[in-house]
Amino acid sequence: MKKSIKGLCLLMVAGLPLTTMAADDDSAEITVNASVVADCSLVVSKNTVNFNNLHNHSGIVLNGQADSVTVTTTCNGTQGVLTIDADNADGKAMLLTKSGGNETFEVGVKIGDTDANFESNKISKNVTSGSVATQILFTPTTAQDPVPGNYSGRLSLKIEPK
Repeated sequence: MKKSIKGLCLLMVAGLPLTTMAADDDSAEITVNASVVADCSLVVSKNTVNFNNLHNHSGIVLNGQADSVTVTTTCNGTQGVLTIDADNADGKAMLLTKSGGNETFEVGVKIGDTDANFESNKISKNVTSGSVATQILFTPTTAQDPVPGNYSGRLSLKIEPK
């Protein structure tokens, strides 16, 4: 009798996968996944703005002509956020730092027709889907008394899908 029970258990265990497989042979499921990512990029018309031969005339900066850079953002299928991050900025101006010193030179910044509003050295601007050109206008502030020397500062630009 022991041999019969062992044989019956062996047949039951061996037959279990076959009956389970046989029951599933009449249907199946396939899962299909897709991941669509937003795509944004940017291009600048030039990487350097130079203000040469500025003159400090009793606290008034002379010969400070405005200059601009065009930032073209492209976001396919989504809106984007353009982030402008300055090394040093205050309100509507970026502050250039004198080489080898702590003195600053103020340059006013406009984004399109609007004065910049730097908060913690950053500005964020929403851009629409597609290709959008945004002008950044730089103008040396005339009412300042800078120490003669070379000054520099940097803006970092980044575009991200919204």
